[in-house]
Parts: sequence; structure tokens; C-alpha cells
Amino acid sequence: MKAINLPNEKRNVFIRNKRLHFNIRHKMLQIIQQDFDCSIYQIESTDHLNGYFLSTPETRHLCCDLTFTGNNLEHGLKQALSRSLTQLKYYELLSPEENQTTLLLPSSSSLAFPIREALQESFGWNRYNTFFSLESTLPLTKQLWIVDQGKDANSLSSFDSMIKNSGDSIEQMVFLTFGTKQYLEAIKEKALKWNEERAKKIEIKIFFFEGVFEYTEDPISQEMIFSKDQANLAPEYVDAHYYSEIYAIEKDAIGSLEQRVFTPMLHLQNQKRYWNTLIEKAQNGFTYNEAVKQKYPFIDGSAFGDISLQEKATEQINKIEKLL
Repeated sequence: MKAINLPNEKRNVFIRNKRLHFNIRHKMLQIIQQDFDCSIYQIESTDHLNGYFLSTPETRHLCCDLTFTGNNLEHGLKQALSRSLTQLKYYELLSPEENQTTLLLPSSSSLAFPIREALQESFGWNRYNTFFSLESTLPLTKQLWIVDQGKDANSLSSFDSMIKNSGDSIEQMVFLTFGTKQYLEAIKEKALKWNEERAKKIEIKIFFFEGVFEYTEDPISQEMIFSKDQANLAPEYVDAHYYSEIYAIEKDAIGSLEQRVFTPMLHLQNQKRYWNTLIEKAQNGFTYNEAVKQKYPFIDGSAFGDISLQEKATEQINKIEKLL
């Protein structure tokens, strides 16, 4: 597969400038595969649960560039999922069985086409059940794959009764997610509960694309977002923020995923409002480096040189207007 070609002139800037801080934050990552096309890191390993990071060119692109929308974004998600699934099978982190797998998409229909196409491309799958809700009675299989955007414990509220009624039929749960710390902690707590009275324990694996984010309020837009501040991120994703001065101050990418796929014009209008807010703040003395520090403290804004926040925001608005 051909990787998306992101700008690379600043690829190594963060290595020279901020590697020490980065290494402190990521010292607990266990490298399984480190490659530009698909990196895999283990972040959790307990009796009940194993957690991993996945990083691909496409997911880095969608997490950094909010003008990446519509069918292009959907196709990028399919590519990311396909290359990830292939590598996870190669490293025996997944043992996919088509006739023993149920696919659940409880919170993000934007991932429906990408994951189903990726399963066909990676494994040749054609016959498996897909559900968008846990409300109905599901035909239970050994493997339960959940593909979603995991915000917090509320994302898992419907699982308890299903697990309780499943007997010992479910042997493995696989989460493929753009998720948060709150979501990870909720799954860890649920894993203990789900396995408490089971004779045969459920093996749980969670694969987070690009890192574990923080679900909190954005300091600029005041919206609830998947924040990178205090997040634990994949090394390649940190690197990608240095590809463009815009990426270091961009609005949250994950929370708007559904809108970016299905209503991209509305999404771009929302983006214009965000950049206009930054222009207003710049006119009141707010600087580019202050914006970087407020949004993503792990990034060294000075690596880009002397940047005018107002000029950058205006450039981005002009780019968006050409897309509308």
C-alpha cells in the first residue's frame, strides 16, 4: 500500500528539540513494530486486558488535518484499518475467525464502510454479522469486535447485560478505537466485572489509533473534545505535528469524525468559526506560541520560528473557503 505523503521538511525537528520531554512521556511504550506505514506499541498488559497503540499515515493525517473530509477520509480510514489488521495478524495479536466473529459499531457509523472493506481486503471476509446497536438480541460468537469512538464509561453502558446473558460463549473482545483515558479506565474496570463470575475468562484486547486521548473541554472553543494535552500519544503522531504550523494549533480532530465523513460542508463551516476565534484572540495579543502551549504543551512552538497567529489563521480560512 502506498502511504499518504505528508510534508516532511520538518520531520526531524522535534527529534532535535524536544526528544527528552517526549521520551519521559513515552518511556513505558513497548515496541512491537516501528515503521512509517504501521507502528504497533503495547501500553497495557494485565490478566484481563492487553492494550496497544496503532499509528498509520492515514490516521496521523486525519488526526492532524481537519480539511481531510468526506469520501477521501472514509477511504483513508479503510486503508488504515486494512494495513493495521494485516500487521496485527502477522504479529499474532489477532487470530481472526470469520464464522466466529460478530462486528459491533455502537457509536460511529462513519467507521462502518471502512472496517467492513478492510476486513474483506485483509482477510477475505464476506459472511459475518454486523450490528449498530446492542439493544437487539445478538447471535453470540466466540469473538466480539467493537469498532468505535470511545469517549467514557457511557460508551460501554449497554455491554453489561449482553455479557451477563452470554454465558461462556464470548471468548474474546477486540476493541479498535479512537479512544480516551476515561474509556480505557472504564474497560479495565468492566473487564474485572465481566470476568468476575465466569468460568472461562474473556480475553480483551484494545487497539487505540494514535494514542489515548483526554476527553475534556477545549481551552479555545469550550467544546468537549478528544484532547492531546495530558494524552499518551504514539511517537509518530507527535512527530506529525511538526509537519505543518497549522497542525500544532488545529482544533480537535477525533470528536468531529462523524461530521467530517457525512456532513463535510457543515464541518468546514465549524472550522471557519474556530479559526475566526483565533483571529479575534490574536488581535487581542494572543500569540502563536501561546496557542500551541495552550492546545498541545508537548509541542515546541519555537521550532517553527516567528509565526504570526493571525496570518496562519487567515491562511487556513482562505483554504477552507476554497473547499466550500
